[in-house]
Amino acid sequence: MENRENLIPEEEELTLELKDNEWPFSYTDHDRTVVRAIVVDSERNYYFVRAVRNDSFVDGELIETAGGGVEPGEDLVTAVKRELREELGADVEVICRIGLVSDYYNLIHRHNLNNYYLCLARSFGERRLTEEEAADFHLSTLKLSYEEAVAEYDRCRCTALGRLIYARETPVLHRAKKIVDRLFPGPYYKAYDARYRAVHRLGLQWAGSQPTPIVSDVLDRFCPDPGARILEIGCGEGRDAAELLSSGRKLLATDASPEAISYCRGNMPQYAESFRVLDCLCDALDEKYDMIYAVAVVHMLVEDSDRRGFYRFIRDHLKENGVALVCSMGDGVTETRSDASRAFETVERAHPSGPVRVAATSCRTVSFDVFRREIAAGGLDIVEEGITSAMPDFDSLMYAAVRRSAGFRT
Repeated sequence: MENRENLIPEEEELTLELKDNEWPFSYTDHDRTVVRAIVVDSERNYYFVRAVRNDSFVDGELIETAGGGVEPGEDLVTAVKRELREELGADVEVICRIGLVSDYYNLIHRHNLNNYYLCLARSFGERRLTEEEAADFHLSTLKLSYEEAVAEYDRCRCTALGRLIYARETPVLHRAKKIVDRLFPGPYYKAYDARYRAVHRLGLQWAGSQPTPIVSDVLDRFCPDPGARILEIGCGEGRDAAELLSSGRKLLATDASPEAISYCRGNMPQYAESFRVLDCLCDALDEKYDMIYAVAVVHMLVEDSDRRGFYRFIRDHLKENGVALVCSMGDGVTETRSDASRAFETVERAHPSGPVRVAATSCRTVSFDVFRREIAAGGLDIVEEGITSAMPDFDSLMYAAVRRSAGFRT
């Protein structure tokens, strides 16, 4: 991802001059400098305020961006952060300025200078509404997808004020969507696709080629039948798949990264049909497997809901007597969590060839206690666990061999 200050060059900032065609113009007696924000989180949810009003402007519901007037002595960024804390209870990072929209409220003889920003929500707490916002406007928070937000603005065009807001804010929302698409090209955990593309363009391979010893060890002990059906989640550049396929194992190797799958097919054309793009959090397969393994995959899933989805996929695709192997980066004690919103940022990383600039990606390490709880919550029983490695990339991997829990109910 580009540096955030370059997401929208100054010459590309939105500038709109709008008139009020809903009420007749007589005169303007004051200007108001306003700050407003399109607020988004790392999952691409958008946040707005809903107002329920009964006054000279409108009798009904409205959707609007959070924001308000700039106080004396305030700079615009300080003002927008304050307004978002007050109206949404949101602590935000200001990503960039979207632009300036000039419009008029003829009913109250006012000219509005609306300064719009794109902000990333970091956390939410208690709102601090003014008496007017709480008692007269009945402000509440709306959490919507982009498509839902567009539909809500359209729905509220049935009133004069709703039409003015629609004219002012939907161009801003559309512009924000384009920036968000650059900020988050996909789910954060797919940043590895960007990393693979970056290193492959340099003619390099990101990971080592040495297979992970625990995979063949667990396979030989728990699933020795040469005809067993095996599924790999997160095959990457094919380190483990290459060994199993060359030994005649019946393997389907999958990855959420199209670049990784293309790379594997190019390197192993004789096994091209054994590689498939698959996102285990969104996709499903028709078949169940005797063994499923995932090496250094779950640690890339930061959000609890995604980690639950990972284990749910394993349970749903594992045969009744099958076994799954889950390896996660970590020492079983240290817990860390990266900022998922920065997964696509370009950073410098060490590589055997020298430093390379690649996507930051995401990482969450958990303790063995958390690892065990997550596995159990996914309807799986641990039959073996420990610490292993996958050199030269991972000198410490927690692992668990698991089976489906017999009495588990979803």
